[in-house]
Amino acid sequence: QRYGIVAGVVRWAPSEVVDLAFVTDYVVFLAKGDDVNSGDPPTGQHIGTIPRGTNELHLSPVELIDTMARVLVYVENANGRSATSASAMFMDWGWLPPTETETMTTTTSTTLGPLLGVRDLFFTDTNEEAEVLGGVVSWTPPDFTSRITAYWVFIAFDEQNTYGVKLLDVEFESSIPVGVNQLNIHEGTERQTNTSEYPANWLFVFVHSSAGLQPVEDAAKIWLYDESSHEPSVIGLGNVTFTDTDEDGGEVAGLVQWTPAEVVDLGFVTHYAVYAAEASNGSQQEHLGSVPKGTNELLLASVSLHDYLPYLLVYVENPHGRSAKAVFAMYQDLGWTSSTVTQTATFTSTTSTSGPLLGVTEVSYFDTHSQAYVLEGVVRWSPPAQTSRITEYTVLMAFDEQNSYGTLLKGKDGKSSIPVGVNQVQLYDGSPRQTADPAFPANWLLVFAHTSSGRQTASDAGKTPLYDD
Repeated sequence: QRYGIVAGVVRWAPSEVVDLAFVTDYVVFLAKGDDVNSGDPPTGQHIGTIPRGTNELHLSPVELIDTMARVLVYVENANGRSATSASAMFMDWGWLPPTETETMTTTTSTTLGPLLGVRDLFFTDTNEEAEVLGGVVSWTPPDFTSRITAYWVFIAFDEQNTYGVKLLDVEFESSIPVGVNQLNIHEGTERQTNTSEYPANWLFVFVHSSAGLQPVEDAAKIWLYDESSHEPSVIGLGNVTFTDTDEDGGEVAGLVQWTPAEVVDLGFVTHYAVYAAEASNGSQQEHLGSVPKGTNELLLASVSLHDYLPYLLVYVENPHGRSAKAVFAMYQDLGWTSSTVTQTATFTSTTSTSGPLLGVTEVSYFDTHSQAYVLEGVVRWSPPAQTSRITEYTVLMAFDEQNSYGTLLKGKDGKSSIPVGVNQVQLYDGSPRQTADPAFPANWLLVFAHTSSGRQTASDAGKTPLYDD
């Protein structure tokens, strides 16, 4: 809101079909309004550089070295920056000269732009009675507060402030003045929305101006925790799912996911806790991990279990303990042999128990050929932890991450098949960088693992952006 200071997000979108293989980074400048392609000092100001694949730049407040009205986005690599840029005009919202005409002042609400919200929102409930709140809600104000008239604090059912109710301060009631960055909750305030069947799960602080309340998406918000001095009750959770991807018996890996009920009280919950167990009642359980409320999944790296534990249980918990009961689901240990698994656990078919094939990781490539559209050098990767089912690797270059118009690359021996244990390939000299359709440039390298059943899917393959030096 101050003249000569800018903040926000610069965004751009590459064309649907574009050759990015000569690009490593995007470079963003601000320039005068008539400097369409001038990004060098003194007429331009560099404000950031980010790697290819990221199509936006977040700006904290930046002080301009001159009057700027245009943003420029260049592409670059180790050899330099493009001669021309994409550009767009922008408005410095703080531009309000004292000699402004009446025509301009009638549009003040438009030129001032959106209000910035507060940050660092914090609250600890000091009332130990369930469904009753007490304590201080605090926050850090925006950098610019000249247009703010007050702060309003709400509790609501969800992040959209659905069924929101305004909280009252012991001194200032419903409207907190600028400069007072906290609200001291009235004693005995109930944790309740304006519709009793929808519990209050969220806490908001809105900025208010002469134009009204800021949009909910711009307001500060946090999950609301109701201190009640006891562990939470079991809540409605459904669709607990997990597929083991570790081929060793007694070890599990993969993504555990669950879904809270559409209407559920999360006010007494701080975390979800996931366990493996012998039975649905939680016997012989082992803790696999905990995640904060709001995260409805847990990614398991290879975890060693001390016994055959075919049940996954998800509890809710808070600082006083966890719920007495859990929601659960059965799963199949991918590596467990039939000689040690009961009939109940082995009814699945061979195809399903073989599980998805894990892909390679850490794919890297450095082009050693200085001619454009020609590749040379070594593609390297790290193999999966389990390779017993893999028969070979192949390397392809493609237009996108989905292997669209993919073309096999060959090694110096003229072969496209790389044996297991050989985790690199020296590219055939002078390999052209070209997909199966010349209209679609090769922007990606993909390394596929193969089994007797064929090649793994592109989503599971190792991949890296392709840079043509």
